[in-house]
Amino acid sequence: MVINKKGSIASLAIFIALFIIIYLLLMPACDRCMLLKHENCQNLCGEQQTLGQVLYDKPGMVSMKDSFSHELEPVTLYMKVDPENEVLADSLTVSRGFFGTTDQDILFEIDDLDNLNSVYLAFKSVESKGTLSIELNGHVIFSEEIDGVEAKQIQLPNTYLEHNNNLKIYTSSSTFWQTSAYEIKSLELKKEFQIVQHTQTRVFSISNRELDALQSSSLQYSIVCNSADDQTLLKIFLNDKEIHSGFLNCESIDDSVVIESQELQVGENDISFIIDGGNFILSPVKVVNDLNQEIYPSYSFDIGEGVYDSAENYYLSLKMNDVVKKAKIVLNGHDIVLDSEDNFFERDITTYVKKTNNFLEIIPENEFQINELKVWYE
Repeated sequence: MVINKKGSIASLAIFIALFIIIYLLLMPACDRCMLLKHENCQNLCGEQQTLGQVLYDKPGMVSMKDSFSHELEPVTLYMKVDPENEVLADSLTVSRGFFGTTDQDILFEIDDLDNLNSVYLAFKSVESKGTLSIELNGHVIFSEEIDGVEAKQIQLPNTYLEHNNNLKIYTSSSTFWQTSAYEIKSLELKKEFQIVQHTQTRVFSISNRELDALQSSSLQYSIVCNSADDQTLLKIFLNDKEIHSGFLNCESIDDSVVIESQELQVGENDISFIIDGGNFILSPVKVVNDLNQEIYPSYSFDIGEGVYDSAENYYLSLKMNDVVKKAKIVLNGHDIVLDSEDNFFERDITTYVKKTNNFLEIIPENEFQINELKVWYE
């Protein structure tokens, strides 16, 4: 019996190749990109869905500094009216007489009753005889005689409106032997919604080292006005304490607010922006901390008992620029080595984190930029 060794080796090689291909296809896109050392893995890795986040920051250039700028996401605040028109019928007729009756029932929906400001029913009567009546969900909202060609606009009471609505349109005459009739054109709803986002909150984290070395702190932002009343009141709260209250005109300006050291805290700090009208964008927004000594970038973050007990895994992820990056990341005394040319870096840090306060420090060997730093869990 002759064994074909070459054929066996070839079959084994094909089997291994197929196994590797299937394995790569089944891998998460981010892991596959990193394994194959492709460029621009950031887009794939950045799409990973996370269930929670305990630290987020935009550190910028990583080096020893005596000033740290915590970049915040742009803030969009608005209170505006959004119009929406809906055609119910291009043409319809109603009539009532000795030989019969023609009424019309028109159904329509309003999806967002909570933000509804007003609704008007608009139409044009081109032929008219008798009294035209309109009911909304069983409530009479209009009953008049219209002479000749006339355009009408009727406000629908918000108290009568529901998610599913019925308009009943009919006519009547003063004597039973007379026929009343109406022809109506361009029947439509004119809806106005009050779209409101009058408050937004942003979060940044600082470490005990940064707070201990703090010399001065300020919130700096640029305001772009899209629309406003005569004056709009802007209030800013830091950790639930008001640090600014002032009126805005509709103009683009740069502004800043002094932050007292006692108003900051180790770990997460919440900044809330609130307006009472208008449409504004605040961008860029940053908290600038000037220190009395140079320190490495460092962060403190808390993990509550409930989150700690329910989360299965914790991860540290960095989005960076395209240069060689070498650094030691110290998390609660544990060293994580960063030595990479990739613009995305991620590590499982489940065994390093702990309940309540956690401390993270970045000690670079060369200068590079971190565009986004996150600690998240699933």
